[in-house]
Amino acid sequence: MGKERGDRACNHDFQRCTFDSSGALALIFNEMGKAVAAISLSGPAFRVTKKIIQETLKKEVVETALKISQRLGFRGGKCN
Repeated sequence: MGKERGDRACNHDFQRCTFDSSGALALIFNEMGKAVAAISLSGPAFRVTKKIIQETLKKEVVETALKISQRLGFRGGKCN
């Protein structure tokens, strides 16, 4: 997780769930920097592998969460 306010829109996580699925998650922040929602993308673990998450999904989910956060007034830093 990001430690500084400007990095908070970049928080993400991935995990295997009990139904043998995996995915990526990112928080959405409002203008006060408060987490108000989250978005995720998941699928069957045999298709959504750790490699796919790291190489593709994580970036897409985090960038989308940042865009939504910015539309809500969040002015934190840019994700790397």
